[in-house]
Amino acid sequence: MLEMLKIFDESTFNSHKEALKDIEFYAKYFYKYQELVEELQGIVDAVNDPDLTLGKLFVINFLYEISTIKACSGILIKDSQGNILHGRNLDFGFGP
Repeated sequence: MLEMLKIFDESTFNSHKEALKDIEFYAKYFYKYQELVEELQGIVDAVNDPDLTLGKLFVINFLYEISTIKACSGILIKDSQGNILHGRNLDFGFGP
C-alpha cells in the first residue's frame, strides 16, 4: 500500500494538497458511512506513516471501488448458527 501511495504522491496528491484536506473534512463530518471512515482512520493510525492521511486513503479506497463496479460481485449471508459468510468472485476486468 505504501508503494502505491508513493506513486500517487508523485503523480497526483502533491499537486492537490488543499483538495485532500477538503476530502478528509468531508469524510469525517459529512460522509454517510462513518463506519468506513473509522476503519480507514484505523488503518492510517496502524500504519503510522506521516505520508498516509485519511484524505489520501479515502481517495485510494474510492479508486478501488470505482475500478470494480463492473467486475466484482459478492454475497453476504448469515447461517443458522449465526456465522457471517462472505464470498466474492473477484472477476476483475483490468485489461482493455
